[in-house]
Amino acid sequence: MSPPIRRLLTLGIVIGLAIGIWTQRSLLVASVQHVPQLGLVAGLLIVGLIVGERLARAWMMRHAVGQLTHAEGFVVHDVGAAASYGLPAGGANGAGLRYQIVRTAGVRTEPFLAGVTVFGIAMAASSWLLPALFLVIELATGRGTAVDGLLLGLTLLVPAVAGLTWWSLLCSDRVFGRVTAIASWGATRAGRRIRVIRGFDVSERLASLRTQTRTSISRLPALLIGAVAAQVLAAAILFVALRALTPETRLDVVEFGQVFFLTRVVSSLAPTPGGVGAVETGLTASLVMLGVDAPAALASVVVYRLATFVVPIATGLLCWMVWHRRSVAAPDSAEEATVEPVTGLPSTATVLPSGSAVVRSR
Repeated sequence: MSPPIRRLLTLGIVIGLAIGIWTQRSLLVASVQHVPQLGLVAGLLIVGLIVGERLARAWMMRHAVGQLTHAEGFVVHDVGAAASYGLPAGGANGAGLRYQIVRTAGVRTEPFLAGVTVFGIAMAASSWLLPALFLVIELATGRGTAVDGLLLGLTLLVPAVAGLTWWSLLCSDRVFGRVTAIASWGATRAGRRIRVIRGFDVSERLASLRTQTRTSISRLPALLIGAVAAQVLAAAILFVALRALTPETRLDVVEFGQVFFLTRVVSSLAPTPGGVGAVETGLTASLVMLGVDAPAALASVVVYRLATFVVPIATGLLCWMVWHRRSVAAPDSAEEATVEPVTGLPSTATVLPSGSAVVRSR
């Protein structure tokens, strides 16, 4: 999707969201009045689920990239999430901030890119496989319909096609050669206008990244388990909020999981950061279809979004501030590095503090 089209879609969603807020302002007021009814026990349980969900994602990032401590994995993940949710062009900015952090931890470029790639594969795969799981349960219990069968086929088709694509890139030299040729051609064209790209060996970089990704892909099964755990914990936040705010409504766990994960997949296609507007509208409408009172449904979704959208922005911002302060306060390693003796230079050479040598002409 080109940037102008993305901006137009984002503007359209923002305008639609503003209109929706204005026309449904009475519903919003009623939903806000429901939130204090959450209760202490449910609130503490939700806090525990939030902590578990954040730690699961941090563990995934640490395991995907490697060479990171638990604290560094948390910082890397939440700083990137905060940038993705709260900044324009958040995905690119988040990747750049994550790269700055992992570089200070001694992680090279290729392992970082490969780790982030495998992390994204695990999250995307779990996003499609979880609704498929609940659809299978629905069909197996005899409660499914033909529509459920079609949805199951779609949720299985997407990860199957994606898996075949990645297998081709990583295992087929022919496919990888074509991709490399296209990327090299594009870099050559872009290099005519962008000086930084000139002389950049795309083929070598892609080959190195491919080799590293082949190594990192072995971590995919463990990362899939972490991704499923993180997404189930996030779903549990909404489920607990619903049970606390609507004790009279009996929600079927299978039906809730099916609706929740399908709605999350669809709303993830929205171009707004974190699916703002699409997630709230989709989840609220889906819960109302399940028989939940509209104000209580919206109040539960608000609690869920505070936990999974606002909290990551806050923790990511805090992590970035702490990391940035420490990185600025830390002494420059280049200034503290010991100057190693330089051999093989003429006797008239002078070694500078930076380690370089200047040869004076005789």
